[in-house]
Amino acid sequence: MKRPVARAGALSVTSALCLAFSPYLAAQTAPAAPAASTDTPAVEEETIILSPFTVEAAEDKDSYKASSTLAGTRVRTDLRDIASSISVVTSKFLQDTGATNQQSLLVFTTNTEVGGIQGNFGGLGGGNGLKENSALLKPNQNTRVRGLDSADNTRDYFQTDIPWDSYIVDRVDMQRGPNSILFGVGSPAGIVNTQTITPNMRKNEGKVENRIGSFGSVRYSLDVGHVLVKDQLAIRVAALDDDTKYRQDPAYNHDRRIFGVVRFDPKLFGDSAHTSIKANFEKGKVDANRPRTMAPIDQITPYFATSSSNPLDPTQPAINRQAYDAWQFQSTALTNGANGNANMGWIGGAAVWNPWMNATMARLGSADPVFWYNANSGAPFLVQQSNMSTRWALSNTGSIDGGIDGFPFAHQVSINGYNTYTKNAEIRANALGLTNPYPGAQKNYYKDKSLTDTSIFDFYNYLIDGPNKYEKEGWTSYNLDVSQTFFNGRLGFQAVWDKQSYDSKQAMNLSDTPFISIDNNLNLIDGPAAYGMSIPNPNVGRAYVGSSGHYGNNESFSERENFRLTGFAEVRASDYMEKSWLSDLLGRHVFNVVGSRDTKNAESRNFLRYATDANWALMNNETANISQGFRQVDWISYLSDNLSGRSSAAGAGISNINARQSPSGQTIVKYYDSHWKRPTNPADPGYVNPATPWRNPFYTNLANPPESYESENPANYVGWTNTAVNILNADNGDINQLYTDGTKLKTVIDSKGFTWQGYLWDGMVVPTYGYRTDKVKSYSANAPANSVTGVASMNYEILTAPSDVSEGTSRSWGVVVHTPKFIKKNLPWDSDISLTYNKSENFRAENRVDYQGNRIDNARGETEEYGVVLSTLDNRVSLKVVKYETTVKDANLSGDPQVSTLGSNTYWLYLAEAWGAASATANMIGLTGNDTSGGAWYWDWANQPVSNGGANTAYGAMPRDPAGASIDAAEIAASLAWINSMQPQSFYDAYGINVNVANLKSSAASGNWSAPYSSYIGGGWSPSSGPGGVQAAGAGKIRGMYPVGTIDNVSEGYELELTARPTNNWNVTFNASKTTASRTNLSKALSTFIESTHQRLAGPAGDLRTWWAGDTTGTFRNNYNNNVYAAYIFQLEQDGQSASEVRPWAFNVVTNYNFSRSFLKGVNVGGGYRWQDGAILGYRLTKAPTPTDPNNVKLDVNQPIYGDSEAHADLWIGYERQLSPKIKWRIQGNIRNVGEDVGLTPISVQPDGSPAAQRIQEGMTWQITNTFSF
Repeated sequence: MKRPVARAGALSVTSALCLAFSPYLAAQTAPAAPAASTDTPAVEEETIILSPFTVEAAEDKDSYKASSTLAGTRVRTDLRDIASSISVVTSKFLQDTGATNQQSLLVFTTNTEVGGIQGNFGGLGGGNGLKENSALLKPNQNTRVRGLDSADNTRDYFQTDIPWDSYIVDRVDMQRGPNSILFGVGSPAGIVNTQTITPNMRKNEGKVENRIGSFGSVRYSLDVGHVLVKDQLAIRVAALDDDTKYRQDPAYNHDRRIFGVVRFDPKLFGDSAHTSIKANFEKGKVDANRPRTMAPIDQITPYFATSSSNPLDPTQPAINRQAYDAWQFQSTALTNGANGNANMGWIGGAAVWNPWMNATMARLGSADPVFWYNANSGAPFLVQQSNMSTRWALSNTGSIDGGIDGFPFAHQVSINGYNTYTKNAEIRANALGLTNPYPGAQKNYYKDKSLTDTSIFDFYNYLIDGPNKYEKEGWTSYNLDVSQTFFNGRLGFQAVWDKQSYDSKQAMNLSDTPFISIDNNLNLIDGPAAYGMSIPNPNVGRAYVGSSGHYGNNESFSERENFRLTGFAEVRASDYMEKSWLSDLLGRHVFNVVGSRDTKNAESRNFLRYATDANWALMNNETANISQGFRQVDWISYLSDNLSGRSSAAGAGISNINARQSPSGQTIVKYYDSHWKRPTNPADPGYVNPATPWRNPFYTNLANPPESYESENPANYVGWTNTAVNILNADNGDINQLYTDGTKLKTVIDSKGFTWQGYLWDGMVVPTYGYRTDKVKSYSANAPANSVTGVASMNYEILTAPSDVSEGTSRSWGVVVHTPKFIKKNLPWDSDISLTYNKSENFRAENRVDYQGNRIDNARGETEEYGVVLSTLDNRVSLKVVKYETTVKDANLSGDPQVSTLGSNTYWLYLAEAWGAASATANMIGLTGNDTSGGAWYWDWANQPVSNGGANTAYGAMPRDPAGASIDAAEIAASLAWINSMQPQSFYDAYGINVNVANLKSSAASGNWSAPYSSYIGGGWSPSSGPGGVQAAGAGKIRGMYPVGTIDNVSEGYELELTARPTNNWNVTFNASKTTASRTNLSKALSTFIESTHQRLAGPAGDLRTWWAGDTTGTFRNNYNNNVYAAYIFQLEQDGQSASEVRPWAFNVVTNYNFSRSFLKGVNVGGGYRWQDGAILGYRLTKAPTPTDPNNVKLDVNQPIYGDSEAHADLWIGYERQLSPKIKWRIQGNIRNVGEDVGLTPISVQPDGSPAAQRIQEGMTWQITNTFSF
């Protein structure tokens, strides 16, 4: 029977809604249509229509196969009618596999990767100096889709920082590739969306679950729902306590959460309308000390080598358990005056230079306190200054010059990693005219090697850090959802408010790339034997780890608030005409409009975990700035006894740190007091004239030792003594005195979208079109720092005016063509064949800047996909095959621009400009006689021995002899060249570097350098601090953002997904992917910046010496070339190469069978098999001669180096039964990685194909889950 009244009402309300949203229709992306309903009006009135804004978990009950999703168009749509690549993980799949979070799920899904010890890739890149800080803090974000980038995480389709857990998840929808219908602003790789649970409106239900697992893991969860008014009001509460332990003792992850949701469905507008109000809340916290995925860097096995490591140079010395005196290690370089390579590890001349040796132990490069521990104790056995500070020392005129020239430069020595070793070996080979064994080493082709022998240190079973690092997360989430539909779901709107607060904190003692080495210092750093100061090192031969509390400590806070209004209307041709072939042709159409405002307030803070208070620096006449190194606290922890009597490191059984080592409070520190101890009155007994000539006994091996005076005689100074020092500790309440920088960034995204989905020819052809506009405003501010201490204050406000504004328009369209009915009815087993096409785009509005502070255009993602879908056996079996190509233009060069744009030394891109300005300033102030800070150790090049590029002039003395004057002229030329070509003021202002370009250029032009230091460089800097005393206020950020380089990413391949339920008891899913992902087109802005600086430093400006007056090999030219330009060339050579760790082929299969009869009734058995092809880990080298370097080599993209393929099997068996009419018990045991031992998997290789960095891959683990449902 026809119902013209109902039809007229439907049309009028539909028209009203369309008119209400008409302002958006010209500028929006379109969501997808609700599930189809019958065309017969009488049936429409009698059928219960599900809300178009909800997908009920019950629809997919007991199945791996989902039928509908919100991911296609934001309203409920049949998966068969969506052209884009969407996969749905049902609660049944989560239950069978035991997956509870991102890390345990994404190893099973199509063309996805996730890091971690249970993951299927490292996610840390393939270069040298891999860092896993971010992955340790937020492992759920260490993902990759289609070999491109990490996916965005969303929670009920709102972007989120909160890591999801299955205790409140009904299902997981995964979109691969960009889809602007969902998010015009977001990751082009796609999204991972979790749908949170809602109450059952018809019956009370609940469950209590306990899980025990490997290594003592215990998990409890509770989920209880209660109906207050049937079909109208219900609540549901869930809670979680998951204490996961790991093989690496004492690693853990303790996750505690509580969640509540209420749903109210009042009957307000009659049977054809539906009103629903839902509100949910979650609060959670995670305390963790997560396991490291990287094996420690091997800096221990070279200690035991008895012969050359270089087959092309048998004369290259081996360490062979030798111990070195740090003072002699450096001083013998002076015998090699002809080569000019001082302090580079020379032992008795170039012929026996040992490339394995390093002039600095751990981070002991300054003169700060070092806490020396045994691994099993939290109390240091010694606290001593790492090196002498001589800032109170006198010149021969009796004024303070800050140096005791009688002491040669010396640091405690150590063993290099493989990367530095190959660079040194290449330099040695070139210097001696030998065949270069490591071509291209200066380009970082050779990487540090991971330790592989667990008999040396068992990194599988022990966390090297022990209890000395932590990761913390906490959050609250609120969501209010009001939806209203009319006319049996044909017209409706949804208004949602979502608010999330999230914070995280991370602190560590070890660096993000820890190493294990051996102390091969013969003596302590107290002084050379020539002065009777030598003290034998009681710890020689002991294995150790070491670092400082200076790096890797951070906390962040974010608050997201989102408002979204969605409206839809369904229009049918049959509303306007009689049922006919024409009405079938025109079909029905679903229009969807959406408007939203997403606001995110984010704050990040970096801090020192430990540092001295300012009194320590002032007592030593050093700068009190907390970021300049002197106030940092270093530490060394010994892990073994003396190993020098062993022939090999194998079997050493080295310990991890197994005590909490946390410097704090008043501590007695042994330090060098550089005050003059002689009388200053010539009439007093014991008076010593600082100007009296003095022959330094240290240089008895030199025919013409440097000219010196009593002012340089160590015997005239107080020397080593003890003092009480206050150690600040962030963990003990001192964090406000330890902040080094902070940034606040507010982002507001206003979005409008329109979607149309049509069902033509009686649903045979389903086109979808979406249009969307997004406008992004950013507001930022950097924390102000105290001009004396450098401590950043967190009490500051964000800018009221936007620092950046960007806009973007994105479109999506696709079509699905099903088999015509007249053909389908002749196909066997109710089969259907569908063809799909999808083209979609989005952009990532990050308000990025390049390294010169210029704005970078938004990264844009675009995907094009062709697919075929086969459904058969009454839709019990579905197979989808897709050919795709996804491109991302102007993507970030790396995931962590702070550390990885050009490797771990990315900071050289901007700090070289700061340090060069400081170097030139110190030189000019000193050479014009205006230095009163004691900085001659830095600026007086002519004072250095000939081997250090000097002329042996008196320390800071004026006027010069001819040789000294010649060196002064070169120093002045280099300094003025730098100043006259330095970056503009806007560059320094962008980074918050306190340099006054105008004043420097003015003094350079006039020659008048009498102005105070602060007129050139602020922040309390003086030449005595050296260039490292100048830092960027925002730790490298510009307007609250780390600058980035960009590159284009391309991924293409095939994806296959098969989901089957042959019987009600049997589920099967299979997926496979073929992926080629590459990177090309390094950003022009970055290239121009680096090339122009490289060209500038090729001239006199590059002659500036970086760290001290005799640093002839450490010029700005050499340092820039080694730290920036070599890494840049490496990036250029990777143009067109595969992205790191991309596996060309991969497949996964999961199946489960439930027995419903016989004695096996209630039993379920299942398993999974995961296979991955060998990943491309690197490339071999090929010769590429240039006019200036006939021996130049480069990476050869035609010679890829593959890793091994991997295969992993999982098994499970379960049983369930009714314990009573209302209580069901279920038990299931899962084994993952059946029969496997824990092992290593390479993630990078050397050019010869041998492994470099390797990640730990977990072996077999188990878990048993008991569930009581009621």
